[in-house]
Amino acid sequence: MNGEQFNHSRIALLGQRVLEGGALNRAEGLWLFNLESSSDIFDLLAWAKSLQNYMRSGNVGDLPTGVRFKGFRHHSEPEWDDHRPEVK
Repeated sequence: MNGEQFNHSRIALLGQRVLEGGALNRAEGLWLFNLESSSDIFDLLAWAKSLQNYMRSGNVGDLPTGVRFKGFRHHSEPEWDDHRPEVK
């Protein structure tokens, strides 16, 4: 397996893990961040689009109990930072 095939397989493995409610660790995130070839970046963007479509489809309720997507906030959720009580 050459480097391009390895990257393609690893991106697919990580993308599927996230779609199934899993998380990435720091090393995996850094590896993704450091991808440079256009084919690797295209694969990564395709998985990001798959995750976006999944989130928009309403299937989020089908995720295992306790799974949360950090960084995603539904438009109907309040922005708590704007409504914090004043500290005296």
